[in-house]
Amino acid sequence: MIEIFDDRRDKYANDRFQAWRRNNPDGFLLNPKSPTKYQLHSVDCRHLGDSANTRDDYDESLTAKPKDCSLGVEELERWAEERGAAVIGYSHCIEYEAE
Repeated sequence: MIEIFDDRRDKYANDRFQAWRRNNPDGFLLNPKSPTKYQLHSVDCRHLGDSANTRDDYDESLTAKPKDCSLGVEELERWAEERGAAVIGYSHCIEYEAE
């Protein structure tokens, strides 16, 4: 199941996203680069900071750009494709995990 965390829809999206990260340590997310391009990250990507951080720990909410999350990479790739978007590549955090 895809979980979407987006400040435009939910003023508590950042907190809910962080809770999802803590509860799903093996999960993945799509970070939009453009309306038709997304980059795949693991939920523990260092660029997202610690999942225990709160909104006050950041200059900007982590969900100012929507985060589309799932436990499965294939599910996220299908979800993007159904919306006319492409997963343009895996972030370094995925490559490190594969090593």
